Amino acid sequence: MLKERYGEQYDASQMTWAWWRENIKGQASTIVVACKTCGHLSKRTTLNSLKGGSAPGCFCNGGVPWSSREGHERCLLMLKENYGEQYDASQMTWAWWRENIKGQASTIDVTCQTCGHRSKSTILNSLRAGQAPGCFCNGGVPWSSREGHQRCLLMLQERYREQYDADEMTWDWWRENINDRDSTIGVTCRKCGHPSKSTSLHNLKAGQAPGCFCNGGVAWSSREGHERCLLMLKENYAEQYDASQMTWAWWRENIKGQASTIDVICQTCGHRSKGTSLSSLQQGNSPGCLCNKKTEAKLGRWLVREYPDSIITSQLQGCTNPDTGRSLPFDFGLYHDSILIELDGGIGHFGRGFRGDPDDRGVPQRDLHKEYWAMRQGKVVVRLLQTDVYLDSWPWGDFLTSAIQHATGLTQPCVLTQDAVEYKSGIYRKLRDIDGRSREDGSFQEEVAPEPSENDLLVALQKAVGRPAPTPTPAEPEVPAQASPQSAPSAEGRGQIMGRRTFRAGDQAFYWSATHRCWLKTCVLSVNSDGDKSETYNLDCKSKVESWQMRTVDEPRDGPPDCSEGAGGGFAVGMPVQCFNQQKRVWEDGIVVRRYQQDKIIVFDVDCKDSLVRMLPASRLRLSRFTVGDKVEYWSMNAKQPGSFRWSSEAGWYRALKTLKDGYGEQYDASNMTRDRYGKQYDASQMTWAWWKANVKHNESKADVTCKKCGHRSKSTSLNDLRSGHAPGCVCNRKTEAKLRRWLYAKYPEWAITSQVKGCTNGDTQRPLPFDFGLYHDSVLIELDGETAHFGRGFGGVAVDGGDFLTSAIQHATSLTQPCVLTQDAMHYEGGIYRELRTDFDCKRGHFLPSGIPYLTFGLDEGPSLENHAKPSDLH
Repeated sequence: MLKERYGEQYDASQMTWAWWRENIKGQASTIVVACKTCGHLSKRTTLNSLKGGSAPGCFCNGGVPWSSREGHERCLLMLKENYGEQYDASQMTWAWWRENIKGQASTIDVTCQTCGHRSKSTILNSLRAGQAPGCFCNGGVPWSSREGHQRCLLMLQERYREQYDADEMTWDWWRENINDRDSTIGVTCRKCGHPSKSTSLHNLKAGQAPGCFCNGGVAWSSREGHERCLLMLKENYAEQYDASQMTWAWWRENIKGQASTIDVICQTCGHRSKGTSLSSLQQGNSPGCLCNKKTEAKLGRWLVREYPDSIITSQLQGCTNPDTGRSLPFDFGLYHDSILIELDGGIGHFGRGFRGDPDDRGVPQRDLHKEYWAMRQGKVVVRLLQTDVYLDSWPWGDFLTSAIQHATGLTQPCVLTQDAVEYKSGIYRKLRDIDGRSREDGSFQEEVAPEPSENDLLVALQKAVGRPAPTPTPAEPEVPAQASPQSAPSAEGRGQIMGRRTFRAGDQAFYWSATHRCWLKTCVLSVNSDGDKSETYNLDCKSKVESWQMRTVDEPRDGPPDCSEGAGGGFAVGMPVQCFNQQKRVWEDGIVVRRYQQDKIIVFDVDCKDSLVRMLPASRLRLSRFTVGDKVEYWSMNAKQPGSFRWSSEAGWYRALKTLKDGYGEQYDASNMTRDRYGKQYDASQMTWAWWKANVKHNESKADVTCKKCGHRSKSTSLNDLRSGHAPGCVCNRKTEAKLRRWLYAKYPEWAITSQVKGCTNGDTQRPLPFDFGLYHDSVLIELDGETAHFGRGFGGVAVDGGDFLTSAIQHATSLTQPCVLTQDAMHYEGGIYRELRTDFDCKRGHFLPSGIPYLTFGLDEGPSLENHAKPSDLH
């Protein structure tokens, strides 16, 4: 009775014959079965009730009331089994359950521990059907509701405290503007003052803060950044700083991020500040000026007035303390910073601290280090006393004018100082007492370095000869020379290897100075060689110079060096180049602004029109010798092959696996991410939005995709299985089934071919036992027996046991009135275990007409008619 009426719904395995003899006395005795759908163990149904048509009581049919203890326990178990620890049901005590639960339409009370929503609207019937309690995680609660409004305000308060002002988002505003999770909120950051209106509720729930200048959510290069900067200057400093030069056009060209510097003029001291970053300004630091440095302000105003054609730089960076790494700036710089001016106060610079304290805190040593650094860079340093400038006790203006004029005509870098006792004696003179060599010229003295000696430090600081005089006007840009290095004659003892110039210690050569944009005559002091990999030279004006920056004395020097790879180098700082813009997919013109080593290769930073592109290898750059938009091939460092790649390609698959491996080690199992699964194997074009709304209801709904490799249309893979990593079912890994399927499609194109036909189940395990293929609405089922060697070969009409047999068998099956099993006329079916298991079946031999192919048929003496649409259970 259980089998006939309810199929496989109830598990009666507990009622063995031994149990039956012990427990069953008459029709009033109760049976014990378990519902396979809801899991309830029914022990109250009598045999008389079962005979009268009553089903064993369970939650499915209402035989067990949800208000009972069993209902309470079943509800908690379903939540635990289906959702783990996601929902907190601690408020649903037994006392609460008795008071609130009346039947399957009653609602439960749980709290999602992920989004914090308390769900009180999910009924027990929906929970049993697989529907999760409604919350913001699964879309069960709309964001447009009052609960959504309250949840948004609570998230802002819990995560960011008082940082964001959400007063604008009233309930009236919420109803008008919020529709779903993609709607954007409106808050204002109380720190930076930015009104954020682009953060969606989905991003907020995922942990993303509302975009503002504090967290980089709003780019400083945008119009909002421009307006915010001007507003900060106005609010914090009123009219002190003139920002009129920072127009929108200037902003777009110069501002890239929070590290970019602004350009303002202090209207109090007249200083033009170009070194204050936006990040520093946002933190409350004022633009650097000379308002608190009266002497520097006085000297700065004098320099601006006396040298209006030159850009006056203050707090010149570049030199750093070798012990601490901190910057040691120079006070002022002229003529592209080739002339540096230092004001020396009475505290620290000459060996005395505050109020005559003997502890000078190392200031004299740092001054010496700065001088050495400047001379190694080919610069002239001018030093004068701060007291003389502040008190006007000495004609410092005349001295400074003469010193600057004298410096522009020098051929060697040096240090010029006042003819004052502070520079002639004491610790200043002691630290620089190099054979007492100095020249006095009028009112200033010039410190000169000695001839080469055994002292490594002094040798490294030799003065460069041939130093050009700096000019107040900027040099015109020059076109790179295209002369081949091989065309230049070589001096004796030098050679050209693989397109690279080679030099020896003592050779005279010319070195291209990117600072002065001219060739400097120099001498090679030593050679640094790293096997066959690289070779650099220590010159008397610069160390570690590469050969592409040098020329022999006989080579022409009509422009900057050719920095192409063929010339044996990279690209020089200041060189016009082209680099590829990945977003716009075009080549853009730019200027090399930095050249350095990263991961043992030389890389470059290129300043393009709209952005600064960092860490580009030489292979990603080219000289401006191509037309913008030309199709070129380049070597991809990621894909390890020429050309770029798509993520759906094999290179993308390899890159994804490598990224997981490098970033997370063995944390993630990527075994499911095979190449077939990773690529675009499945065509999901039939799953349009209209189809989706009509067919997809929950996570057990089936996807509808077609495998592009085997052509199989899979309609049985649930969304839950797909999310768990299971691929849509197809026959790519079943070559014989795929071959048969292609044959069926070619032979019967007008019929729907079904694969893996379900319906039959294993009586012991309840697992499905699918048939390989089905035709005619699954009235004809085809099975491939892999254990038999004769099957799986010859489909398509090659052999007698192949396509001809199958064609005839299908044609014969369509005319039958009773179900049966048709097999080949083979010994495997006529004898052995196959025949022994089918003793109840009649086995007959026949011949298909008109082909005459023999076959075997197995069937019952009296089988149900096909016209009655027989079910598998009827055959059983």
